[in-house]
Amino acid sequence: MSFLSKVMSAKFKVVPSGEADAAPPTSELKMGTYYHGTPTKERADKIWKDGIKPDLSVTPEHAISKPIAGRVYITKNIGYALIYALGGDVAGSKPFSLDSYGQFGYLFVIKGSQLNEIHPDEDEVGKAIYENKLSWLSTLAKKLLADEDQPDENDDWGSPLLDGVKVGDYSSWIKAGKLLLPHLTDKQKIEIIEKYGNVAHEGILHPTEMWKIDRHLTPKLKRDGSNFFQIAKKVKTR
Repeated sequence: MSFLSKVMSAKFKVVPSGEADAAPPTSELKMGTYYHGTPTKERADKIWKDGIKPDLSVTPEHAISKPIAGRVYITKNIGYALIYALGGDVAGSKPFSLDSYGQFGYLFVIKGSQLNEIHPDEDEVGKAIYENKLSWLSTLAKKLLADEDQPDENDDWGSPLLDGVKVGDYSSWIKAGKLLLPHLTDKQKIEIIEKYGNVAHEGILHPTEMWKIDRHLTPKLKRDGSNFFQIAKKVKTR
């Protein structure tokens, strides 16, 4: 079995086998506020009722972009959460996805006090390599990813994975992140989370607020989402 096969199967079950143990959140992270977006009312109502629940299925090797089993994804960056609420990176642009998702997108507020076992979002691990702002991570990537190829869905010729990461290929970021996560210490995981603000949390999270945004108002939204709460409408709280 290849290294990738091992990582994408055995290592991504609900309870990882030691190599991908979660980090405990710091007190600062537990005091934070986080966001999660979803594009349809059906999904939003289910999240409000049951919580943000992880997908418990094991990630197939070929499904490189599929979230890691057992984890839910939240962010401190409201602009990033808006991408998922609106169905695309369209804040500040004309309405999008009305035919696919309907008039409203939905955003949830989650209190950091719920955080228990956390990891960096694997996308952000790859992005951190691309930005080359964490010297220890760049060194680790060169050591562990030197013989890895880009995801097959993008490349049929076995091009080096690190080449894809360095040119900003998103699927290469994801693959690199998934391969490196089992090798990160708790301190390193927390450093990436604190730098980029995205969290992969093991287990269910229960939002305390639910907001909806009319997709016709997307041109009024700032790209960073900083005026979201002035434009959107709170529909539920607890």
